[in-house]
Amino acid sequence: MENFTSDVLLELIQNDNESETIEYKSNLNDTGQICKYISALGNAAIASLNPRAYLIWGVEDITKKIIGTKFDPYTSKARILPKDGNKKRMKNSNYPFITYIEENINPKIQLEWKEFKNVQGKRLVVLIIDVTHINQPIKYKGVEYVRSGTSLKPLNEFPEKERQIWNRLNLLSLKWNLLKLMYHIRT
Repeated sequence: MENFTSDVLLELIQNDNESETIEYKSNLNDTGQICKYISALGNAAIASLNPRAYLIWGVEDITKKIIGTKFDPYTSKARILPKDGNKKRMKNSNYPFITYIEENINPKIQLEWKEFKNVQGKRLVVLIIDVTHINQPIKYKGVEYVRSGTSLKPLNEFPEKERQIWNRLNLLSLKWNLLKLMYHIRT
């Protein structure tokens, strides 16, 4: 999204509270949690026919106060939760953060990272999750996620949301096929 400027970001923050397609964080760096957010936000965007969802670092979630962030997706290493699930033992791996995400999110979707160095004197990072070119729900390690209030839950716990996502994907596929058909008729 080429035209996502700091002015567009400020407008988004000022006009939109956290929702199923927008999440504000200060310094979240738990790679698995970020992947779950990508799945949940992207699936919510599909369900609501929004082309994109946003994960924004450097903004307090309730007040929307711009506080800045130290999070850097380009230099960070993946922080992977140990198999026993003990978050106190979570540590950085030598695995590049963005590579880990790209390898564990399916289908492969357009993820655009933007860094803003001076938004009201603070540094913000935005992940734009583009869902315009996918044909199935987004999964992290084989599990599809959705937002339930402020929690992240497996999609299969919400059959109505799952049905809604598939209905939207089928509708989008039908529209795409009709456009291709119309193009071929004209040429």
